[in-house]
Amino acid sequence: MMDKDALTLRFSLTPAMLFGGHWALYARRTLIVTIVVLAVTAVSILTSWNTTDFAMTCAVWAAIWLLLAHLYVLRPWLHYRGWVREPNVTGECEVKVEADALHAGNARVESRYEWSMFTRRIERGGLFVLRIGKKQMIVIPKSAFASDEDLARFREIVTSKIGG
Repeated sequence: MMDKDALTLRFSLTPAMLFGGHWALYARRTLIVTIVVLAVTAVSILTSWNTTDFAMTCAVWAAIWLLLAHLYVLRPWLHYRGWVREPNVTGECEVKVEADALHAGNARVESRYEWSMFTRRIERGGLFVLRIGKKQMIVIPKSAFASDEDLARFREIVTSKIGG
């Protein structure tokens, strides 16, 4: 059922917007993990400086830092490269915001998401990121809004349906 007060947004979704959405979801965790591991690395190396275990300590921490680089740098970059190559993910999009659901689609696919499916919303810079479960997201650029009133209306709807 189409709501007469539905808000319709049309925009071109780019890989950079998807990467920005991904970063918005994981930036805080990346920062916290980096700070904690950096502190523990420093303490561990300083406490084993004059011991016979120093080489082993450095090797273990080098392996941990390589793993973190893979998780927080390489994997997001590979996602970005995948989005660049995938024509079904980016391009012209349309999002309809209704009282009971959000409809998102492009020329090849259309999906309906009930508001209860969304687990989180993030507003960063020029983007809104709406998280669905643990691995999906809808990214909506603020440039898609025709007016400040539409932006405020969208923010109000999303906040009331998803929360913080």
